[in-house]
Amino acid sequence: MRAGQIIRMTIVGLAFSTTTQAALWFKIPSANEEVQQFGHDSKDELDPQKIEVMIWNQYKGKERSFRREYQRLTHAKDVLILQETLLDKDMKQIYGSNRDFHSIFAASFVYRFSKKPTGVTSASTVKASSYLAQRSRGVEIAGSTPKMILFATYPIKGRAEELMTVNIHALNSVTWQTLAVQILDALKVVKEHEGPVVFAGDFNTWSKNKMDYVKSAMKKAGLEEVQFEHSERKMKVFGRELDHAFTRGLKITNAVVEKTDGADHQPLLLTAQVR
Repeated sequence: MRAGQIIRMTIVGLAFSTTTQAALWFKIPSANEEVQQFGHDSKDELDPQKIEVMIWNQYKGKERSFRREYQRLTHAKDVLILQETLLDKDMKQIYGSNRDFHSIFAASFVYRFSKKPTGVTSASTVKASSYLAQRSRGVEIAGSTPKMILFATYPIKGRAEELMTVNIHALNSVTWQTLAVQILDALKVVKEHEGPVVFAGDFNTWSKNKMDYVKSAMKKAGLEEVQFEHSERKMKVFGRELDHAFTRGLKITNAVVEKTDGADHQPLLLTAQVR
């Protein structure tokens, strides 16, 4: 057997081993199980003159101060775009304690032993008119798990068009080309939407190639990057920011990275007007 054949067989064997181990620890939910809704909307429509948005990777609510900080940070917000939601009993109680929001949770995968799903949550004081959960075609090299993008649309007072939020938790331990597929799949959905858009979340842009690609793809699709005050507070890996927001059809009147000890990532807060 040649050396090249041995190497190829070893790689295949390692990939098979990783996938097999992942199957023991994680489960991909069925289409009927991947989305859950909870909470109650408190308004009928968003105000086009002022839409308060929070984007936050919540680190699965692991920090002891998460509950307190969640209540503080969600006060007077209209739209929440949340990543790393672990939907266990405690988290449901925390989300349920704030009666202003209707929430949509989309599971990336489920931990087999605890049976707890993790994924992304999009919430608003206004009930979503529609939603779409888009599971990544690629999977993490470490763990073989997919990631989820959640689209939701919300009615705007006096407008025929609706606001679309695109909530991304991007693939992490993958090449920039694999991340590009996830981004392009999402932008195909955005292209079909005629109203304003907020495309935001944890893009895991820890390499130059990933950062350059995401910014280029968003610009080509007609989305503008939001520039945040105190951007130095953002979570960084290898000196590069992971969390971003890109918009279309909106005027950003305020954007700041808030400081919190409720998670490892810092929340991004923005105020927008519909153009």
